[in-house]
Amino acid sequence: MGRVAAVCAISLGNGLEFEPAEAWDNRYSGALEKRWVPVTVPYILERGARHFAWINGGELLQPSAKDVLGGQDWRAPANGCFVYKFHESPLLADDRDVFFAVRGSLVHQKAFGKLGALEEQAMRQLRNQMGGESLKDASIAKVQQALEEWDANLDGRISEDEMATALKILCPRMTQEVIKNLFSQADLNKDGFVDVNEFVQWLWPTAKSPP
Repeated sequence: MGRVAAVCAISLGNGLEFEPAEAWDNRYSGALEKRWVPVTVPYILERGARHFAWINGGELLQPSAKDVLGGQDWRAPANGCFVYKFHESPLLADDRDVFFAVRGSLVHQKAFGKLGALEEQAMRQLRNQMGGESLKDASIAKVQQALEEWDANLDGRISEDEMATALKILCPRMTQEVIKNLFSQADLNKDGFVDVNEFVQWLWPTAKSPP
């Protein structure tokens, strides 16, 4: 029909790096009216974001009703930026609305999108170490063995500190914020500890839990 059906972005290397979040001025939201896209990534949805838009590097946006209300145009950062809106309507303001400018040189990750990438990387490494992408009996045995090795105080459970020690060895770039979020995901019953059943369900969510 001559219409765009879908858009997929593919990044090179380790993905994009971002500057720290900056507050978004809602006066420019109207200029992106037809460009807002619903957020679908669970990690970002859980944090309250509902819509996002990409702004090209150096793009000039005019404030809504500029001819009546006046106001200055806003120029996007040189490398472009992602804007995240937290209201159900992307045209309405929310104090949490932010934008992340793409960083010109790679240093340390700042955006919550990048944080999600680190989480996926850690989970993929753990699955590979413990038997691959599909759950097998051997995988459960490897999980049991790993948790026993992580269990520093030998109480039969894994605390957040014990998991942090293991994950930092697995992925030295892992930040405390990433580890905290990973532990929260793995701790299904929210008792402050992770056991074998929870760990297996976390790594292989579509598989049946071990007996």
